[in-house]
Amino acid sequence: MKLLPKIIIFLVILCITTKQYGQHHSKMTVEINTEKKLITVFQELTFNNESTDTLSSIVLNDWNNSYSTTNSLLAERFSDEFNRDFHLAKDKERGSTENITIIDENKSFLTWNRAEKSPDLIELNLNTKVAPNQKVKLFLTYVVKVPSDIFTKYGYGENGEINLKNWFLSPSRYENHAFVKYSNANLDDIANGISDYDLEIKIPSNFELSSDLNEVSKSKTKIVFDVCCKSSKRYVYKIRLWKKWRNEFEKLVSFSFSI
Repeated sequence: MKLLPKIIIFLVILCITTKQYGQHHSKMTVEINTEKKLITVFQELTFNNESTDTLSSIVLNDWNNSYSTTNSLLAERFSDEFNRDFHLAKDKERGSTENITIIDENKSFLTWNRAEKSPDLIELNLNTKVAPNQKVKLFLTYVVKVPSDIFTKYGYGENGEINLKNWFLSPSRYENHAFVKYSNANLDDIANGISDYDLEIKIPSNFELSSDLNEVSKSKTKIVFDVCCKSSKRYVYKIRLWKKWRNEFEKLVSFSFSI
């Protein structure tokens, strides 16, 4: 009989843990154009409403778009630090998220908007409300313009290397009956909800790739290097791409011209 209370306690803890983690799922097919510094994304997002509220909208974090304007919180942060690189940057050096299209399972288009002072947050209006403990599946397509890494350590570098973090659309954390709305201020404090990820990345065959996700498979042709990764219970993940040099001399010449 003494075993029964322990079993009950274990089941309660298990339920709490299950509720806290793995609430969303993103299945993403990504193609990275290393020449144009563009990322084409096809994303199947399953949003799980684990709150006690019925939701008519969802907030998505789009921190890559904070590089698109000098009116963002990120731009203000650079100004406060007396860093003028961002304000004097060329358009091609700034990042953005463009051509966003979102549909639901009924193949109906969803409307969305950004607040003027928060260009890195998207409020997505649902066609059908999501009740507590219910899920909604959304299909997103968009193009990510990668920023230069001269502003932070993430983006594209002069030597062809690309480091990515917080570059894709992800549901914001929901707590206290509201979505947490944190704009990018280069503080590494993005308020993503915990998600599971399945990711297929296509890059040129002369590039290598590493990430902190679990690699499932990879294949290569003369043109494309295809890597499949996955991970569970994550807020964010990182990706690094670098050019595969044919020999040390080619690498030395390339780095010499980039200095």
